[in-house]
Amino acid sequence: MRVNDKVVLFIEAKLTANNETTPTDAENQKKYVTGGNGWYHQVFGSDYDVIAKDEKKYELMRFWLLGSWVATQAERDFYLVNLVRSEFEQDIEKLFGRHIKANAHRHFMRVTWERIRQRITERIPSSAERDSLFEYYEYKTVGYNPSGELQLAFSKSRDSIARVDGG
Repeated sequence: MRVNDKVVLFIEAKLTANNETTPTDAENQKKYVTGGNGWYHQVFGSDYDVIAKDEKKYELMRFWLLGSWVATQAERDFYLVNLVRSEFEQDIEKLFGRHIKANAHRHFMRVTWERIRQRITERIPSSAERDSLFEYYEYKTVGYNPSGELQLAFSKSRDSIARVDGG
């Protein structure tokens, strides 16, 4: 969570996991739906069971509920950012977005790790720190595939970085 004088920012970062999560404790359902003087109904247009159980967006639901409430209490805008790898969760804004009541003060967005790399390339001059970050992006692994080959976490980037740099 990040708070400044204008926004409350929650980031749900995913590297190898997806956004499919379900509740483990049925007791909490009532608290989520009725807590905060029924805040749930102010920020969601869908039933708890549909979001948390049927569509398995429990963690995103929790973050949207909590973050939007905190932001409203603090009189700030709220952003829930789902940080994922470029090839994953490509339709998450549409899937989760159909359940939430987004408005000028509440926002949900998908951002990719690769896009962050690109923005750094565009905005930060070449340096040892930047090179170290790019090395991380280039060689970060996420385990082995079924064939026993080591899998890179992010799509190959040196060519795109060279193009952005003009090289």
